[in-house]
Amino acid sequence: MRSLQKAYSRFGQMVCEEECYRQPGLTFKDICAQLRVPEDGLNEIIFKEMGMNGQEILYSFQKLLNL
Repeated sequence: MRSLQKAYSRFGQMVCEEECYRQPGLTFKDICAQLRVPEDGLNEIIFKEMGMNGQEILYSFQKLLNL
């Protein structure tokens, strides 16, 4: 669980600070692979905290780029 908490924190950094969502074709699955955590485990934490899954968050940021 501790590694998932670290991955959750790192996911937040990647999205908010590093703006990883600007990378064309990037998916939540790609991010989980980079973080070396199971997609379902990280999604569970993200959903509990944010009410959205990881891919939905990425899509929301990507959609903002296209406005």
